[in-house]
Amino acid sequence: MKRIIRIVAIVAALICSASVYADDVTTVYIRTQSGDVGIALSELTEVTFPADGQMSVVTKNGTETYSTSNGLISLRFDQNYSGIDAVQAKELSGLQLKGRTLYSTENGIEVYSLDGVLRAKGKSNVLDVSELVRGVYVARSGSQTSKIVLR
Repeated sequence: MKRIIRIVAIVAALICSASVYADDVTTVYIRTQSGDVGIALSELTEVTFPADGQMSVVTKNGTETYSTSNGLISLRFDQNYSGIDAVQAKELSGLQLKGRTLYSTENGIEVYSLDGVLRAKGKSNVLDVSELVRGVYVARSGSQTSKIVLR
């Protein structure tokens, strides 16, 4: 029953993926339990469903067979697949710990223990925290706040 539901879901995804125009589609996107695969349409020759729960993808470089029993989750057609769409953008913090030295993009660094007690403070953009015991701390400099782990 689970295989039938997955097959129906894959076919429904193929039929219902009309959110983009066919001319805009550049990639076939295959999601499996072991990772994601993006195949450019220019490399794709054929996609078939030869047996229950299986999908065969033929490209210019060869044939791959995906199976629901081996982790096939979904298939969709997409625009501009980069292969890294699961990565979310994250701004780099202005605070960086290298060894036992804390660096900031702004002057003035404060380090607090998790119970809110000020443990170290410096007026410049570099602070030596080698005096602190191992543990988790919260560092603050200007508008930047970051969790640091001293080992």
